[in-house]
Amino acid sequence: MTVLSIDPGERVGVAKWSDLGKLRMNTTMLLLDFEEYLTLDGWSDGEPINAVVLEDWRLRQGKQIAQTGSRMLTSQCIGMVRLFAKLHGAALILQDPSILRLTAMHANIKLPKGHIKDEMSAYLHGYYFFESQGLLKGVSRVLD
Repeated sequence: MTVLSIDPGERVGVAKWSDLGKLRMNTTMLLLDFEEYLTLDGWSDGEPINAVVLEDWRLRQGKQIAQTGSRMLTSQCIGMVRLFAKLHGAALILQDPSILRLTAMHANIKLPKGHIKDEMSAYLHGYYFFESQGLLKGVSRVLD
């Protein structure tokens, strides 16, 4: 079985995992390439997909002016992913982006200030999913 974790947008972060939490692929692709990836079964290793973990993006208050005239590519990407999950009978798990920085600490990953790269965001959404399932363990730290 396969699990995809996705950071939607004009540039789409994608991580592909085994159902036991082993990372198989982690990349960023343009939205048009992502559309082909989904429709041409680029995600498939001959195994069915059982879950899609998707960052739950929302247009935040105060950002509306910046989005004026936008084709809302993030929203389009989310729609593609929702349909993909439904067509394949996969569970759709929506995650708030606020989990990323804490999850990075659990995964022992140092993130830069500001924007988190798309492929890293996709990875962290998948990591959080598997950690919440008990399949991945956060890094333990001993205080002196």
